[in-house]
Amino acid sequence: MKSSFRNRHHNLFNIIVFSSIFVLLAGGLIYLFVSSLISTAVFTVLFLIFSISSIVIALIYFSKRYILKPHYRT
Repeated sequence: MKSSFRNRHHNLFNIIVFSSIFVLLAGGLIYLFVSSLISTAVFTVLFLIFSISSIVIALIYFSKRYILKPHYRT
C-alpha cells in the first residue's frame, strides 16, 4: 500500500507549501496596493520586510541544518 504524497516526497511537499504561502501573501499585498487601500510607502516597506524574511526562512530551511534526523539506538 502506498503512503501519502506528503510522506513519499517530504521535501517537495515542503517546497510547494512554502511557495504557495509566499504567493498568497504576496498576492494579498499586491491586491491591497492596487485597490489603493495602502500607500506606496507602506507597500514598499511591507514588501521589503516580507521579501527579506521569506528569503531568510527559505535559506534556513534549505540549509537542512534544522531538519530532525532519526536517531537509531545501537
